[in-house]
Amino acid sequence: MEDDLRDEMQVLDKTWQKMTAKVHQEGFREGADEGRNRSFQQGFDQGYAQGFSTAFTQACFNGALRTLKGTNFPNLSPSLEELTNPHRAMCQICVSP
Repeated sequence: MEDDLRDEMQVLDKTWQKMTAKVHQEGFREGADEGRNRSFQQGFDQGYAQGFSTAFTQACFNGALRTLKGTNFPNLSPSLEELTNPHRAMCQICVSP
Protein backbone atom coordinates (compact mmCIF):
# COMPACT_ATOMS: atom_id res chain seq x y z
CA MET A 1 0.00 0.00 0.00
CA GLU A 2 2.76 2.43 0.93
CA ASP A 3 4.72 1.50 -2.22
CA ASP A 4 1.64 2.17 -4.37
CA LEU A 5 1.21 5.58 -2.76
CA ARG A 6 4.89 6.41 -3.29
CA ASP A 7 4.71 5.31 -6.95
CA GLU A 8 1.59 7.39 -7.47
CA MET A 9 3.26 10.41 -5.87
CA GLN A 10 6.29 9.98 -8.16
CA VAL A 11 4.03 9.81 -11.23
CA LEU A 12 2.12 12.89 -10.07
CA ASP A 13 5.39 14.73 -9.41
CA LYS A 14 6.78 13.89 -12.87
CA THR A 15 3.51 14.92 -14.50
CA TRP A 16 3.54 18.20 -12.56
CA GLN A 17 7.16 18.90 -13.56
CA LYS A 18 6.39 18.26 -17.24
CA MET A 19 3.35 20.53 -17.15
CA THR A 20 5.15 23.38 -15.37
CA ALA A 21 8.18 23.08 -17.67
CA LYS A 22 5.91 23.36 -20.70
CA VAL A 23 4.14 26.42 -19.25
CA HIS A 24 7.47 28.08 -18.38
CA GLN A 25 8.79 27.41 -21.87
CA GLU A 26 5.68 28.83 -23.55
CA GLY A 27 5.75 31.85 -21.24
CA PHE A 28 9.39 32.48 -22.09
CA ARG A 29 8.67 32.25 -25.83
CA GLU A 30 5.73 34.63 -25.59
CA GLY A 31 7.75 37.08 -23.49
CA ALA A 32 10.69 36.96 -25.90
CA ASP A 33 8.40 37.52 -28.89
CA GLU A 34 6.65 40.44 -27.18
CA GLY A 35 9.97 42.03 -26.21
CA ARG A 36 11.34 41.62 -29.73
CA ASN A 37 8.20 43.14 -31.27
CA ARG A 38 8.23 46.11 -28.91
CA SER A 39 11.91 46.74 -29.59
CA PHE A 40 11.45 46.60 -33.37
CA GLN A 41 8.40 48.85 -33.23
CA GLN A 42 10.21 51.38 -31.04
CA GLY A 43 13.20 51.41 -33.42
CA PHE A 44 10.94 51.81 -36.44
CA ASP A 45 9.01 54.66 -34.80
CA GLN A 46 12.22 56.44 -33.86
CA GLY A 47 13.76 56.00 -37.32
CA TYR A 48 10.57 57.10 -39.05
CA ALA A 49 10.34 60.30 -36.97
CA GLN A 50 14.01 61.11 -37.55
CA GLY A 51 13.76 60.40 -41.29
CA PHE A 52 10.61 62.50 -41.64
CA SER A 53 12.18 65.41 -39.78
CA THR A 54 15.31 65.29 -41.94
CA ALA A 55 13.34 64.96 -45.19
CA PHE A 56 11.05 67.84 -44.22
CA THR A 57 14.01 70.12 -43.48
CA GLN A 58 15.64 69.09 -46.75
CA ALA A 59 12.40 69.81 -48.64
CA CYS A 60 12.17 73.28 -47.06
CA PHE A 61 15.71 74.13 -48.19
CA ASN A 62 14.99 72.70 -51.62
CA GLY A 63 11.85 74.85 -51.89
CA ALA A 64 13.74 77.97 -50.84
CA LEU A 65 16.52 77.32 -53.33
CA ARG A 66 14.02 76.67 -56.15
CA THR A 67 12.27 79.94 -55.28
CA LEU A 68 15.57 81.81 -55.45
CA LYS A 69 16.41 80.10 -58.73
CA GLY A 70 12.96 80.94 -60.16
CA THR A 71 13.37 84.64 -59.33
CA ASN A 72 16.75 84.73 -61.08
CA PHE A 73 18.47 85.67 -57.85
CA PRO A 74 21.73 87.23 -59.05
CA ASN A 75 24.04 85.84 -56.35
CA LEU A 76 22.93 82.19 -56.49
CA SER A 77 26.11 80.19 -56.59
CA PRO A 78 26.36 77.28 -59.07
CA SER A 79 27.09 74.89 -56.18
CA LEU A 80 23.81 75.91 -54.50
CA GLU A 81 22.00 75.50 -57.78
CA GLU A 82 23.06 71.84 -57.78
CA LEU A 83 21.20 71.35 -54.50
CA THR A 84 17.85 72.10 -56.14
CA ASN A 85 18.07 68.57 -57.51
CA PRO A 86 16.80 66.45 -54.60
CA HIS A 87 19.04 63.55 -55.61
CA ARG A 88 22.09 65.69 -54.83
CA ALA A 89 20.92 67.23 -51.58
CA MET A 90 23.78 65.97 -49.44
CA CYS A 91 21.72 63.23 -47.84
CA GLN A 92 24.06 61.13 -45.70
CA ILE A 93 22.59 57.94 -47.13
CA CYS A 94 23.35 59.18 -50.68
CA VAL A 95 26.79 60.52 -49.80
CA SER A 96 27.96 57.38 -47.96
CA PRO A 97 28.81 54.40 -50.17
